[in-house]
Amino acid sequence: MNTRRRIHKLLLLGLLASLFSACANSEVEEDWLATTTLDDIQLVDPAGTVNMGFPMLFDGQGESHIAYLRSGKRSVLYAHRSGDVWSTETVVQDGDFSNGLAVGLNGSHEPVITYQRMVSGLAANLEISERVDGVWSADTIDTDGWVGSQSSIQVFPSGSIRLAYFAGYPYYDLRYAERKAGEWVTTTIDSEEDAGYDPNLVSAENGEPAIVYSTLGVGLKLARRNGGNWGLQTLDGSQITGWGLAVGVDSGSLLHAFYQSDGAFKYGVQTSPDTWGYEIIERTRQTASSIVLDSSNEPWFAARNLRTLKIGTRHDGHWFVKELPEAGQIGDVTMAPAPDGRLGIAYVTMGDSLFFAWLKP
Repeated sequence: MNTRRRIHKLLLLGLLASLFSACANSEVEEDWLATTTLDDIQLVDPAGTVNMGFPMLFDGQGESHIAYLRSGKRSVLYAHRSGDVWSTETVVQDGDFSNGLAVGLNGSHEPVITYQRMVSGLAANLEISERVDGVWSADTIDTDGWVGSQSSIQVFPSGSIRLAYFAGYPYYDLRYAERKAGEWVTTTIDSEEDAGYDPNLVSAENGEPAIVYSTLGVGLKLARRNGGNWGLQTLDGSQITGWGLAVGVDSGSLLHAFYQSDGAFKYGVQTSPDTWGYEIIERTRQTASSIVLDSSNEPWFAARNLRTLKIGTRHDGHWFVKELPEAGQIGDVTMAPAPDGRLGIAYVTMGDSLFFAWLKP
């Protein structure tokens, strides 16, 4: 009888603990939903911005750097925020440019930007422009096919640059380029049909490049280089049903990602270098543009759901998601962490104006 009572008591205590935890999380979520908003909204460029693919990063001094296309896709531009003052400059113009924008900073803290230049309906080149002592110079990386519509960049103080990018017609594969001592070397990583969409280039624990990308036939994949050889791994074999893969690396060198597959918005994470798990956040179609991992390795995302800006994060295993209507109807969004821990958000409205704001709190 005493044993039965002890079991009942333990069950009751467990139930009460669960209820207390649920109530605590509910209060935290209510507070988060009530206080999270866009703060200090700043107009970066009102002159007509293409509402897709404008990467942003912060430097060590907390200054913002954005690459974007002018409406009509005839110019690639660069915006820089120092204090609360934005300045813009033309990187390259008088061309026919498409997506493929990526931005990094060289050893002198000057911008490096990649972009796709259209040559014909079936041909496009991947190009790069780097500013040195205030002067922009351009170089061509790859001309084989319709290349560079999606790319990801790493720039190192030594001057070396790594790129992962998608090569479209007639190949549809994942490629990698690296600049060492001023020379570009390109490699095809995955030549399986319809591979290489939304490439996200990061550094593995050993400092070697790792690329997470989408395929139309296999799902979400990972390519890792080790000792000069590339290995491929399928992370999630379910069907990719939307674009906007966003990948980050935590303090333990494990990968985290937001992506769309099987009609659901998912969060995936490496539980070990060779094991991948995921959970469904929402059964909805939305495009994740950015991932940020906070000091506790908890993930944050910025996404576009139809024309609405959405922000989300996880707290004690629970997802908090909020729409931010104060941004208005948007065409695209990107988010990046500042050195002081704040999150900066850039977005383009349906009026083609580029804005920047801080996420509060």
